[in-house]
Amino acid sequence: SGKLILGMEQEFFCDPENYRVLLRSAVAERRRSVSTISLDQYLQFSLNWHGVVEPCSSVEDLLRHYEGFALPPGFFEREILATRMRWSSAGEFSALLEQLEQQVASGQIIVRAMREENRIFLYFFRRGNGALLLDEPVIRERAASCSPAAVEIWKFLCSVGSCLIQDIQLGTGLSLTEIEKALHELLLAGVISCDSYPVFLSLCSGKLPPEETAEIAFGTRRINGDVRKRVRKIKRKIRERTHWRMRSSIARWFPLHSLPILGKIAKSEDRSRPFLQARLLLQRYGVVVKEHHRRERGLLPWYPIFTALKRLEWQGEALRGYFVEGLSGVQFAAERAISGLEAAAQKRKSEPAFCLISSADPAFPYGGGIAWPVHLSVEKNLMRSPALHFLVGNGKIGALVQRFGMRIHFFEEDEETAAGCVAAMKRWLRLPEGVRPGRKLEVQEINGQPAAKWKLVHVFLRGGFEPHGERLILWPSRS
Repeated sequence: SGKLILGMEQEFFCDPENYRVLLRSAVAERRRSVSTISLDQYLQFSLNWHGVVEPCSSVEDLLRHYEGFALPPGFFEREILATRMRWSSAGEFSALLEQLEQQVASGQIIVRAMREENRIFLYFFRRGNGALLLDEPVIRERAASCSPAAVEIWKFLCSVGSCLIQDIQLGTGLSLTEIEKALHELLLAGVISCDSYPVFLSLCSGKLPPEETAEIAFGTRRINGDVRKRVRKIKRKIRERTHWRMRSSIARWFPLHSLPILGKIAKSEDRSRPFLQARLLLQRYGVVVKEHHRRERGLLPWYPIFTALKRLEWQGEALRGYFVEGLSGVQFAAERAISGLEAAAQKRKSEPAFCLISSADPAFPYGGGIAWPVHLSVEKNLMRSPALHFLVGNGKIGALVQRFGMRIHFFEEDEETAAGCVAAMKRWLRLPEGVRPGRKLEVQEINGQPAAKWKLVHVFLRGGFEPHGERLILWPSRS
């Protein structure tokens, strides 16, 4: 029984066989009601869905949207946080970073690192939601395969729970250097984490300031330039080591297999892992195809998730159909994505004026099994990579930017697109130090020509770039 007829508030009673007929008819009608959009319109939908056009309201919402997605270290801050939130200066962006660090420090967000195929990936997930991707037996097995010192620290953490480095040193008798190496090993095995995001990133990268002392004997009063340089280098390393020790001393380390972190998978089928991961994909992409599943790491095989998606359609949480031309196989759309697909079909929303989107960003829909647009498919060896960006704006992809501006290819050589590219690149240098791609931006080649000889080079010079031989250089002070 229930409200079975649209537009009528009264309740009706229906026998099971008739109800199944009504449900099939309603689902078929819903499938026919959604228009199909082109691959170009799909770009607009994806940018809207991921918050590139309309910025997210909070860092917490952003972390929830990309929960469980594998990201290279620093990618979330530079590519996702920078393009999804409103900010205009390094100070405003630092405030967003503080919100991220606070989410980790409070324990609401857990960060996990994993070394896979000689690459390091980070995963964010909410406290109590780790069982979405993690298995306790697998975590224990990975920990047992580590070095003896790492296993000793792992057992200590399992017995006492969250603790500081000083506590680990007291309980295991290992030196600080041995503890740091073992924590680094456990971290990349994906079995521990900590409540300090800066310390987590430092240890994850393995770029710890070395424990180095040196005795420099001066044979004469005159100190040559090489010795002065060596002294300055040693002093800098000592300062870095001291700063690292001060920061790491307040970070609490804990194993990832505990119940408060993993949570518990419910016994009901609707709350089983295939259903949770199916909802995760719908939340992430809006329109889900098998190629999206291939971009993810750590998920179940496609078939159980596909089965769960079919069940979600009959529950009214998703819709099955053909929504995007050029996407292969079966497509599923989240219920709240229907309005976005209709808006993209009618072009009611537009992309941001100009924005640089990494090809490895989940918001960028092409590649990885999904066909590239015609004007991009002529480019050779295109692949999804963190250092490959596309200039998006005015309803099209205007340029391809490689290695943070080192090489640029404009698909249409006009001043508006060039000025948009300059403005988008300048935002990279407004990021705080440590997040920005480098100390400066250097453009070596534009459309196959030396950058300084390109026909629209005056647009770059007007935007703050300086000629340096055949190259163009932009310093932070000019951004």
